[in-house]
Amino acid sequence: MFKASLLLFIICCCSFGLSAQNNLPKCYADYELIENVDSLERYVYAHQENQLAYMHGLISLELSREAYKDKYGQDISTIKKIAAEQNNELAKIIGLILEVSTDLWTEDKTRALANLHSADKYFTKSKDTLGMLSICNTALVLLDTDNYEQPYVGGEKNFKLWYQKALDWGKTTNQAKAKLMYYEIYLYDYFIRINTDQKDFKEGFDMVNQALAIIKKMPNQNYYKFHIYYALSIALEFQDKSKAYLEYAFLAYQYGENLGYNERATAICNLADAYLMDEKYKEAEKYYNLFYELYKKQKTNELHDEIYLLSHISEVQYLQGKYKTAYNNKLREDSLKIILNEKTKVGNILELETKYEVGKKEAQNEFLMQEKKSLELRNFILITGMISLLMVLSLLYNTYNKLKQTNKALSQAKQEIEKHGRFRERLFSMVAHDLRSPVVTYTGITDMISYLIKNNRLEELKKVSLQLDTTSVSLTNLIDNLLLWAKGQKQVAATLQSSIDTKEVIQSILPIYAEIANWHNIHLDVSLQDNLKILATKDSLSLIVRNLLDNAIKNTNQGETIKVQAVIEQDFVNIIFINKPKMIDPQIIQKIQQLFSGTATDENSENDGLGLGIILINEFVRANNGTISLTQNEDTLIFELKFIKHQ
Repeated sequence: MFKASLLLFIICCCSFGLSAQNNLPKCYADYELIENVDSLERYVYAHQENQLAYMHGLISLELSREAYKDKYGQDISTIKKIAAEQNNELAKIIGLILEVSTDLWTEDKTRALANLHSADKYFTKSKDTLGMLSICNTALVLLDTDNYEQPYVGGEKNFKLWYQKALDWGKTTNQAKAKLMYYEIYLYDYFIRINTDQKDFKEGFDMVNQALAIIKKMPNQNYYKFHIYYALSIALEFQDKSKAYLEYAFLAYQYGENLGYNERATAICNLADAYLMDEKYKEAEKYYNLFYELYKKQKTNELHDEIYLLSHISEVQYLQGKYKTAYNNKLREDSLKIILNEKTKVGNILELETKYEVGKKEAQNEFLMQEKKSLELRNFILITGMISLLMVLSLLYNTYNKLKQTNKALSQAKQEIEKHGRFRERLFSMVAHDLRSPVVTYTGITDMISYLIKNNRLEELKKVSLQLDTTSVSLTNLIDNLLLWAKGQKQVAATLQSSIDTKEVIQSILPIYAEIANWHNIHLDVSLQDNLKILATKDSLSLIVRNLLDNAIKNTNQGETIKVQAVIEQDFVNIIFINKPKMIDPQIIQKIQQLFSGTATDENSENDGLGLGIILINEFVRANNGTISLTQNEDTLIFELKFIKHQ
């Protein structure tokens, strides 16, 4: 306690100085930030006999209040009064800066900007580095708080100008306080706000280490420590390094918890965010609630802050499974949003009403004064304006029609190009997928035939020739499929449908596939009713039946049976193919079912892995007003086609 009091006394003496020793502050860096604000306040108020020293003491007091207390600004008027009486330019400028600090959180932004402009001129002339960096930092805070368009500062362009000015002053200084202020500006306004998208934060970490090295030589500098650690924690947050972010957020909290309201609230909220990012929801809830208690004590009545807090509190409560409490806080948040919206509406309405009344009176006075003189002029302007408006509207209408026609033509051309591109891609994909296997098989068989002939192995040659017949039929079927599909993709031609007998079509196809099935030791069980007439094209039905039989034979084990049935059910002709496949791939089954049901979301991706035959079956069934479905009964697959019976 004694050491703290002694330190306070020494600092106070340095702050006021003794006029006899000529130790009064001559630049911004001569003022100290004192953490024990209450003791400093008592000391300053008790020594008012020397007005000049008292004024400088009040400046240190106000700067310390801004850093470590919730309320500040009560002695600014006294500082300005004594500065004017003593004609002390430094005190006048610092009085203006202190006004800016209070105006940041009020509506008087214009005065704040004007004060910054005056301070800029003074510190540039006096070459006061810390003073210049201080106003640059304040200007950047003001611009970040409110995108305020003014002659002196405002907008993104001027934000960068103030930032560059701070860099120019900060890079060349060796003064400890000025260097810390420069590091703070760099880390906040460039490293975090301006370059949040960059991935390499090495330069920022190096700067933080340099700042910490300076702070170690300066005891009781919690204000600077907080800002440096806070900036570093935010940088780590942008890198998604949750552990390191939490570590430095906690350090920032330790040094910021005894500062003013803004720093304290920032430190608590940042620590809560760090716990949330690290998925420590209980601790996050604790510090969000601590922030909420601080907010209530402050009595700022800022609904935006309360809505923000309730949103985060309900989020962490929900993540912990506290659904009822989270729900109640969410209701409070929603009710506050409603209140805020209503207040905003009322404020806007009152502002509009005020502007309306003022404008109305001004318009009435202007109207009465100018009515006689401007009657002819108004009529002339009205007529001229109407003619001009009609001409402009006519021109716009013609331009619009031309643009509309051009856009329509471009859109049609684009669609046609995309259609041809899709056709080409799908054609190449189908050829690669479906023709490769039979062509390779065909090549292998021809090589084997040559080998068997050379070695006079005639019995085996007979078997291979049967396999060659099978492969030839399969290859012919695939080529037919490709030609029919390509034709159907390139042009949508009207097909000539007629009444055909399903039984006759199936029986005309069966002999060749019965022979192939027999060669594979597969039994065909065919059951076809009479009078199975449907309205379709014979080629389409033949293609459908060929592909279903071909797929069934290729995917059925030897010794198994493939059932082919055609029956009449009410007003429909049902054609059913039943077989036990060698292997059932659930993903392929699902894709086929989606294709048949029309639920596939993307044509190219959903058809990956499906053969051209399956796609053609689906397209030709639909083209002939039929439906097809695939069901799985344990190890059995059932393809069922339905066509409307034709009388």
